[in-house]
Amino acid sequence: MDFSLTPDSVANVVALIAPGYFAIQAYSTVNAKADKDFSRLLVESIAYGFLIVSFYNLFWQLLFGAGQIDRLSVGYFLPLLLVAPLLGSGFSLLRSSKAGNWLSRKLQLPGPDDDFIRVQFKKLPPDSLVTVALKTGEIFSGTPEGLSSYSNNHPQQLYFSNVAWFNKERKTAKWEVHTGSVIIATQDILYIETDVQLPKSK
Repeated sequence: MDFSLTPDSVANVVALIAPGYFAIQAYSTVNAKADKDFSRLLVESIAYGFLIVSFYNLFWQLLFGAGQIDRLSVGYFLPLLLVAPLLGSGFSLLRSSKAGNWLSRKLQLPGPDDDFIRVQFKKLPPDSLVTVALKTGEIFSGTPEGLSSYSNNHPQQLYFSNVAWFNKERKTAKWEVHTGSVIIATQDILYIETDVQLPKSK
C-alpha cells in the first residue's frame, strides 16, 4: 500500500482543514472564545471544514458543471478561503442575534461568547464608566473599549478610555483626569464596579 504524499493529497488535506480553521478564527473575532488545544482545534477545523467544503463543492458543480474538481487550482482554492471566514463571521452575527439567542435557549446551548467580562460589558450603555480597583490598591474609572481574547501564553487585557485616577494621597481626595488610555491585565484587577445596574442575561 502506497502512503506517499502527492500534491493532490496535500491539497485535499489543506482544502479540508483550512476553511474550518479560518471560519473558527473569524467567528472568534466577533464572539470571544477560549483558546483550544491543538487537538481540539484540529478536530473542529476538520468538522467545520468538511461541512463548508461539501456545500462549496455542491455550488461549484452547480455553477460550473464540473464533474471533477481540481483542488490545486487557484480559481477553486482562493474563493474557498474567502467564503470560509465570511461564513464564520455571518454565523457569529446570527448566533448573537435575538433569534439565535432564543433558539440556543430552547436547545440549551451555551452562549455565543465564552468571556464573562466581555458579555457583561456588552450590556452597558455606550460610553458608560466603570470603576476599577487594582490589587495594588490603586483605583481608576474609565470607559471599557476592548478586551483581548483568551491566550495560554499572554494575560488577558482590558482597554479603557476616558480615564481618571483616584488620588487618595492628597488631603482632599479627588479624581484626576488623564488624557491617555489604560491597558491593564485582568489578573491585576481586584474588582470592577459599573455605574449602572447590569441587566440579567436574556
